Amino acid sequence: SSDLYIPNDTWGFTSAKFYKSIGTNTSPFGDPVYYIQGFLNWGATSFEQVQAVMHSNDPRVRKYDSKGESMLGFGMEHGGGIGQFNEPCGIEVMEDVIYVVDSGNKRVQIFDEYGTYQSSFNTDANGKPYGIYIDQDNQIIYITDTVKNNCQVYSLGGGLIKSFGSLASPNGITGAGSRIYIADTGNNKIQIFDIDGEFVSEFGSGGSENGQFNSPTDIEVIKN
Repeated sequence: SSDLYIPNDTWGFTSAKFYKSIGTNTSPFGDPVYYIQGFLNWGATSFEQVQAVMHSNDPRVRKYDSKGESMLGFGMEHGGGIGQFNEPCGIEVMEDVIYVVDSGNKRVQIFDEYGTYQSSFNTDANGKPYGIYIDQDNQIIYITDTVKNNCQVYSLGGGLIKSFGSLASPNGITGAGSRIYIADTGNNKIQIFDIDGEFVSEFGSGGSENGQFNSPTDIEVIKN
């Protein structure tokens, strides 16, 4: 089975992450899910039979079963308190732990699989965090920042390790192997870095032709 996590960004678009369970390589809708404008992502997690939906305009995280029935909701209140959200726009899961980018509060909040608040850490006070990717092998967190125009690297405990990249309002981020892929929204391209933040390559340009982008907002990589 596969799990679905759907954040709405601050402009009302929908973003989804399908988390493959062991032994599964298709989504609950029957087909693999690729990056599209509106952002559908594949990832991997130990979660099973649970789906979560996050709305920025009405901040909350919800969990749904495989039939679309609501199982749990948390973070129902808008604000800056514990478990409250202000423009949540990124979500990632690692070993039954949910990480939510609480962009308007410039922090990442961490919850268990039942939606119980565990902890949080602050991001750059002068920035605006957006996308999140967790490198589970190296136990580090990558977060794009749409104001600082870079990617910031944190320990799982929230300690800032470094920042890298020359980007323009970067949004989505993902990783595969030893590479980090970032949707460089303002530059209409995808930038690729190694896990240390060193630039590797890029592709895409502004336009509507094949291989061109108009403000790409998210990205995911799956194996063929």
